[in-house]
Amino acid sequence: MSDLRKQIAELFADKRLVKPRQKLLVGVSGGLDSMVLLHLLHELAPEHRWQLGVVHVNHGLRGRASGADERFVRRAAERLECPVFAEKHDVRALSETEGISIEMAARKARHEAMLRAARAWRCRKLALAHHLDDQVELFFLRLLRGAGLRGLGGMVLQSPFPPDARITVLRPLLEFDRGTLTDFAKANRIRFREDASNQDEDILRNRVRHRLLPMLERDFQPALKNVVSRSMGLLRDGEELAAEAMRLSAGKEFASLPPAFQRRVLHGELIRLGVAPDYDLVHRLLADPGQRVSAPGGLILRLNPNGELELLPESEFQTGEKVISADTGEGSFAGLDYRGRLLKRQPKRLDGPGEKFDAEQIGAQVLLRHWRAGDRFQPIGMASATKLQDLFVNAKIPRDRRRKLVIMENEAGEIVWVEGLRIGEVAKIRAETRQIWRWQWKRIAFD
Repeated sequence: MSDLRKQIAELFADKRLVKPRQKLLVGVSGGLDSMVLLHLLHELAPEHRWQLGVVHVNHGLRGRASGADERFVRRAAERLECPVFAEKHDVRALSETEGISIEMAARKARHEAMLRAARAWRCRKLALAHHLDDQVELFFLRLLRGAGLRGLGGMVLQSPFPPDARITVLRPLLEFDRGTLTDFAKANRIRFREDASNQDEDILRNRVRHRLLPMLERDFQPALKNVVSRSMGLLRDGEELAAEAMRLSAGKEFASLPPAFQRRVLHGELIRLGVAPDYDLVHRLLADPGQRVSAPGGLILRLNPNGELELLPESEFQTGEKVISADTGEGSFAGLDYRGRLLKRQPKRLDGPGEKFDAEQIGAQVLLRHWRAGDRFQPIGMASATKLQDLFVNAKIPRDRRRKLVIMENEAGEIVWVEGLRIGEVAKIRAETRQIWRWQWKRIAFD
């Protein structure tokens, strides 16, 4: 028995991670880490009479390669006689719709797929292939983002699955580095897929992996992985100590708690509200108790005397508006300098400055205003009008910015232009257009 196989067997036996005859769902991407984990667990399964299942998520981010990954995992699961639960998600579309990063959208898709698979298979154990290199990379990623004790402590051997605490996540490879897994795969002829995106240094995690960590190991600490791993363990111990101290302080007034405890309370409150608990936001809330504080995504929060956070309604829709002549319109509105002109003759080309509209669809005057509840808009090229709010979300326009943008209505009361979006379908230039109206503008400031 190889050292890795023996150590994993001892880990499961000592920690009693999975009971005999229990189902165990394994997250498998097709890469080195997850394929090694799948083979290790498959070797241990007969002795403990475990039932292994495989869950795979096709993120659809790498074209044919994503489909090839899915087929590879399906074939591997079939060879090992494991049921496979595979889902395909358009992660890029999810990222745009919800206004989140590709990485966060991929994580959301994985969690949802794994949850569905676990529930469909009636399984309460989920094994993931995070290893020591992942743990060290996570430490530096969170350090760069200003994380506290809880974040810097990293991942643990077993923990509740975020979408459903009744499911336990197991990470049996956390103490083993990528080199150990590579050696095991070579020795046991385990095939796996390489993800080319892991070399893309536009991604912060990859820059940490390929540039920061090698430099630290080479120039400062050859045993960096083990040192960081030990430090993370100490941070987790500190987190447990802080949690116990918080428990003993239960019932005390929030204002009387030490600053570290207050920050911890707010950290939990922000997570409860679904807001990223970054250091600056916590600091601003503590500095202005009882006052409105802007949070990422345009949310407005207020810290109450009892330490609870209140999510306040978004600011009211702005009511300013201005009617201008389509023939001689020129001036400023809500931080926007503008100029509207009828072109006396049809230009030979339409690629000059400013947006251009069918003058007949504009009318004699236009109304400049801000977003109103229920506004619908049909940008050029879209088949029908949709909620302006949905268009803002898809365009990733921050909430606090949406109400400050300028909107234009034609004389018929239809929205023909929204600052930062395409012109309206209703007023686009067609073959039968006889006169063109040109709109030029420049954003000076947001009021």
